[in-house]
Amino acid sequence: MKIIRNFSFLTLSQAGEKVINFLLIVILARFLGVEEYGVYAIAVSFVGMFGNLFDGGLNFLLTREIASSGKNDAIFFRQALLLKIIIGAIVFAGLSVAAISMQYDARVVYSIILFATATLIISFSNAFRAVFVGRERMEFDGGMTVLYRFLALAGVFFLLLAGMSFPHLMLPYIISALIVLILSYYFQARMFPAVRSSEYLNIKKIELFKQAMPFAIGAVMSEVYFNVDSVMLSKLSDIKTVGNYNAAYRLVFAGLLLANGLSLAAYPYFAKAWKEDKYNVYKIFNLIFKLLLVISLPVSFIVAFFANNVTVFVFGSKFYESGHILQILIWTLIPLYLYHITGRTLEAIGEQRFVAKTMVVSVVGNIILNTILIPSFGAKGAAIATLISTSFILLAHLLFISKKLGFPQILDTIYKIILPFLGCAAALVIADKYWTWQVAAIFSFLVYIFLLYLLNGVTANEFDVLRGRERQGSEVRVKTGE
Repeated sequence: MKIIRNFSFLTLSQAGEKVINFLLIVILARFLGVEEYGVYAIAVSFVGMFGNLFDGGLNFLLTREIASSGKNDAIFFRQALLLKIIIGAIVFAGLSVAAISMQYDARVVYSIILFATATLIISFSNAFRAVFVGRERMEFDGGMTVLYRFLALAGVFFLLLAGMSFPHLMLPYIISALIVLILSYYFQARMFPAVRSSEYLNIKKIELFKQAMPFAIGAVMSEVYFNVDSVMLSKLSDIKTVGNYNAAYRLVFAGLLLANGLSLAAYPYFAKAWKEDKYNVYKIFNLIFKLLLVISLPVSFIVAFFANNVTVFVFGSKFYESGHILQILIWTLIPLYLYHITGRTLEAIGEQRFVAKTMVVSVVGNIILNTILIPSFGAKGAAIATLISTSFILLAHLLFISKKLGFPQILDTIYKIILPFLGCAAALVIADKYWTWQVAAIFSFLVYIFLLYLLNGVTANEFDVLRGRERQGSEVRVKTGE
């Protein structure tokens, strides 16, 4: 079991990626202002709604099959690449037509098409990187991710200094994607030559497509879910509102580092261990679920308390209105954190169809809520819609996963989290009267950590389990649902 090792690599790479991406967003916002940044937000959100269609769900299928069977079959792999070419061409054409039909400004349309081109190229590099993840060599996948973001940042910054704006600022994404594609192929062929082996799985292309479809639907619905609010705001409101909303949204997503890292690090292990060791899968799922709750709860409260200060500090005074949106939107961090691990667990144990269905229902609900709330409340309405629908996803996952594994064993020790949280809240209110907001935020979080330690909210034994060096302890009975 390499969860801690892989988590370390993933955390470092995702930290690097998110820092670079966050710097890019801040630079764009400060150089261009709210309205011009809104062009970037619309383009990224529009492509984001369809971005996972380029992969067609094949990446997670490749990762799961490689992790569970230990094989990198040449026929299986090449079929996936062939399907990517077919699917990618169809999606790119459809996305371009959709962008034109939306009657956006020309610079928005061109920005969408250029960014879609970069996304298509990256989808091919993701196929090679799926081999890295399936073999639990996260350092290669993480390295390519960071490199792509770094090259894009460098290119965009250079063009900004040269006085360029959109759509030209999307060109560095295409160049960066091409470089990463070439390197991903090189490392995959050099480090994992078994992909060119003569072992045959004898899987027909149409069967492969059917297996991948639930992953594709779930991934696409997830992207639609996270981007449709910006697109709807662009039609029901204006570009400036999109810019303010997206600034707050990016701050929330900047906090998803640990959730992404832990859930993705556990995914190949869950896929491999599910058939033989359901007890350990349940145990590790519980630990990660608890850790994500422990982290997201105080962070959400602290950021909500200082939302206006945070947005002005990061993006400048032009984005003051983003603070009011962030006060609502930051609370989605809790269900977002938790459904990262519930969703990855369900996919790893073969329940990707349920994940896909849940996302479809959530997307429909989110669109309906946005249609009702945006005309009356603007960007705040979009934030409320996101909070409600995200909470629904988590609840649906928990109800279903309880049938397969058992309900997360968090209620037995919830007081060990709630009491430190209340101490954190009290410390924040008091400290805010005497110190700057930055000092007050840090102090209240340290109080939380200290109280968590006193009450054994998180123990060393739990980290030992993730490292694969479990100490003696009591067992729990797993409800398998079989």
